[in-house]
Amino acid sequence: MSQRAIARALEKALGQVVVSKSAISNSTERLPPADDAFRTRDLSGDEVAYLLLDTVYEPLRRGGKTGVMGVWGLCIDGRTFWFSLSTAHSESDERGREVRRDLVKRGLQTPGTITTDGAPGWSNAVDAMWPRALWMRCWFHTMQHRHQQVPPQAWSACKALVADMRAAPPLAEGQRCLRPLLAQEQATLPEACRGLEEDEASRNPLQGPASTVRPNL
Repeated sequence: MSQRAIARALEKALGQVVVSKSAISNSTERLPPADDAFRTRDLSGDEVAYLLLDTVYEPLRRGGKTGVMGVWGLCIDGRTFWFSLSTAHSESDERGREVRRDLVKRGLQTPGTITTDGAPGWSNAVDAMWPRALWMRCWFHTMQHRHQQVPPQAWSACKALVADMRAAPPLAEGQRCLRPLLAQEQATLPEACRGLEEDEASRNPLQGPASTVRPNL
């Protein structure tokens, strides 16, 4: 963006002039070296408890969309921060793999738990690059999908049943919670039940690598 475009965007968003052209110029001069330092900093000293990876797709000014891949996490000492933020056309293309390889190259230790959506590009990468980490599918995405499959009047009760399954400490208990849920709702909510069964049959929110499970994280 040009300095003029940045000034206009800020005025439109805030309703007033908030920074001068010289301030914008100074900021844009400082951004490239700051971005380089962020993208290349050493990660070997960060003990990561939870690592989260996701891609959102944002519209481009000239049409179309681009993926913005974010990697952020929580360290065991309570600090939360971004490890990586970059563009990628998809989570499974070469650019996505490059981002993940870069994290390892910069010394990122194996996280305790890694949360992603259900995209194969992420879950396969977790197995290949951090095989000792526990993998958990993002419950926000999972609940979004189930919400779309359930009539509004039935969502509250269905959501509570799925939440009970999610909160079960071991995998076996979560699976035991799933069976009565399916029996109770199969006739009235077939699409949602089919989605839950598919989750369980594949790499679902209750299952991690090497059958090590932490469903309530």
